[in-house]
Amino acid sequence: MEMAASNPPARKSPRLTARDWAASAYEAFTEGGLDAVAVEPVAARLGATKGSFYWHFKDRAALVQAVLDLWLAQTDLVIVRMNEVGEPRARLERLFTSLTRDRSWARIETDLLGKVADPAVSAAVHAAGRRRLDFMADCLRELGLPADAAHDRALQAYALWIGLLQLTVAAPGLLPPSDQARRFGDATLALLAHLFPAGAASD
Repeated sequence: MEMAASNPPARKSPRLTARDWAASAYEAFTEGGLDAVAVEPVAARLGATKGSFYWHFKDRAALVQAVLDLWLAQTDLVIVRMNEVGEPRARLERLFTSLTRDRSWARIETDLLGKVADPAVSAAVHAAGRRRLDFMADCLRELGLPADAAHDRALQAYALWIGLLQLTVAAPGLLPPSDQARRFGDATLALLAHLFPAGAASD
């Protein structure tokens, strides 16, 4: 759930906005994790001065918060796109297929998971997790599960999600190579079959 990263040449602007700073900081975040969100390197990306930064932000913590807000916005955008899929089971399958076939953003997620001692990071990770759990539970309720069962199964599925993220970064050699991602994705969906009922809810 990550924006496409790029490394553009530094650009100069006499009228940088807070949004410009946040967007450039988000690019740094996607490339190097939250530690890369620092005033001087981001200023260099923009061809700006530290004085320009302090015109818009109180301190680095405020810039980090802006980056976390953008990350949460990306989480919401993915959920919106998943909800465009008509059938709830297909939504869930697409969500997990995207996880197993596109691992490029796993590093960003695990970077945040490793920094939850920071209250701002902890709040963002919790908010993203809550939105994802709600999305999965809503799908499961559409498939006919009672609310409590839908929540519990969504939580089990999300635990698998987090585990896959950790493996992707901490022990990628344990996962099949990218040319076998489809097979692995199919196996993951088979494992989740008992959590994702096949029949839709009846009226």
